[in-house]
Amino acid sequence: MYCLLMTSGGQVWKRKWRIRIFLLNGIAEIFVSITALNERLSVLLENDSQWSVIQELKDIKKRKLVEPSQYTYELLLEKLAREGDLDNCKEIIRLLLQRGFVLSKECINSLIYCYTFRGQHNKADTLVKKSTEKYGPIAFAEAQGVCLRASAAKGDISQLCEVLRRATTNIEDDQSYISSDDMLETIWLLTENSHNGHDIKSMNLIEQILDQMRHEKGFFRKLIREVERHISHQHYLTAVTLLEDTNKVAEYIKNQRPSVYMQQMLGQLCRQLIRNKVDVTKVSDIANRINAIFRSRPEIYRIHDDILYAALMEKNYSQEQRMEFFFLFIDAVDKERQREHLILPLLTRSYFCITMNYLLV
Repeated sequence: MYCLLMTSGGQVWKRKWRIRIFLLNGIAEIFVSITALNERLSVLLENDSQWSVIQELKDIKKRKLVEPSQYTYELLLEKLAREGDLDNCKEIIRLLLQRGFVLSKECINSLIYCYTFRGQHNKADTLVKKSTEKYGPIAFAEAQGVCLRASAAKGDISQLCEVLRRATTNIEDDQSYISSDDMLETIWLLTENSHNGHDIKSMNLIEQILDQMRHEKGFFRKLIREVERHISHQHYLTAVTLLEDTNKVAEYIKNQRPSVYMQQMLGQLCRQLIRNKVDVTKVSDIANRINAIFRSRPEIYRIHDDILYAALMEKNYSQEQRMEFFFLFIDAVDKERQREHLILPLLTRSYFCITMNYLLV
């Protein structure tokens, strides 16, 4: 049986789940392979869903035909690490070693995350050194990415800055760079934990992270996906900051028709701003920032038009709300008052509504 699964980052994965159905005493019991269970746990982690590791272990024990694999314990350990549950992390490692499995790089990364999340940075640094000595520069990059994500999840800005500085100064080769996935996830966690996603310190730090990010193959698609993610969760300033970073990858995306993506993203941003009834002044600030960022891109010049159009066409807006946007944006849209098709219908409707209200009174 095939299933399409949407991850937290917007990626769609097609996974094959093998389910064997046995009929016992007229009751259908479903036995799922350990591969299917691992895929389920992986998707739950990707979507940041709420679930209990202890309960999952109990369910696995009930399935007599299913034995947990190395990957199963790695997923359970990652979940506990995100919660900062060090005691149960140690218990999972004990079970893993008891069954003859090895303490893999992924297990060490989970412990690094847990120690960093709990503020035990000395122990985390010790594990980073051990992992680097055993697995090489790529392990160092992964461990630094883990420290970044853990610091962002905890909201520890000072530690995050220290890790970022350490990671960007100790680069030996291409394998020593922190992956863009870890960087983008750090930005997401930082935005989620900041004050309504608009904290000034967080915004400055996000810009620093973007400056240090490596633009490898496929980066533009990841960036656009993250913009969609931030827009859908109403983190508009962060979305605009991410959109600004597209100017830096222009030479990498000549064959990807970036203007099409940009028009789609900006259209979605305008509709979300209006639909969620964001304050008019804040909408104006966002529009002015977008206009300043993409002044050299002719397809972005009509951002004020798009916002005004979305406001005038929003069916849940009152006439007063439409007029408020109209008076704020009309100078940017039609300073010379030459676009009658914009002005006259709205003024006529406004006059008609005022007249009807007067007659009814």
